[in-house]
Amino acid sequence: MHEKEHMEQIILKTDFQDIPLVKRGKVRDIYDLGEHLLLVATDRISAFDVILPNGIPGKGRVLTKISVYWFRQMEDIISHHIEAVDIKDFPANLKKYAGILDGRSLLVKKTSLKVYTKASTLAEKKGIIIADTKFEFGLYNGELIIIDEILTPDSSRFWSLNHYAPGKSQDSYDKQIVRDYLLTLDWDKTYPGPPLPGEIIEKTVKRYGEILKIITGEE
Repeated sequence: MHEKEHMEQIILKTDFQDIPLVKRGKVRDIYDLGEHLLLVATDRISAFDVILPNGIPGKGRVLTKISVYWFRQMEDIISHHIEAVDIKDFPANLKKYAGILDGRSLLVKKTSLKVYTKASTLAEKKGIIIADTKFEFGLYNGELIIIDEILTPDSSRFWSLNHYAPGKSQDSYDKQIVRDYLLTLDWDKTYPGPPLPGEIIEKTVKRYGEILKIITGEE
């Protein structure tokens, strides 16, 4: 697939004229629907905290599908911010949330361990090691909720259980392909980031599709 074809499929930015834009994150565009927030996962990709000039086709859909799968798996542990992901259910989409209070740090720690333990157990049954990950939390009506994305190839490192071997680079189902490529360049990890060649984009698309299939069963 040529780089031009990649660019035609990539959504790097959304612009809904009739909805106030709250902010653009590294991946998500956030809009204010009044009582709710609309979070749009774009195809932007970042590495070393720098947004790269070209994105990964279909990446936003993959992140959303994987996040929704894991959020639903964790509902017996903690509530999440998603009310709907289908356009027919709008505008009731995403709850607004506030910041974390310092006094809840112990609850955040305990909840994080519960979520990771359940996720790693489920993932190992599918042949995946969750080597590391990160969670984000918020408060909604005084209740701790888990927000943003969860256990995606952007926020986690997924290793193949069958090919795992200590002391070497692991077979990884995440954006490690992008990081590894960037480390071969003479780049100081500051803005602007270097463009990704078509070959790296294709490999990343394939890996994101593979982990989506492994984790959720969806294509």
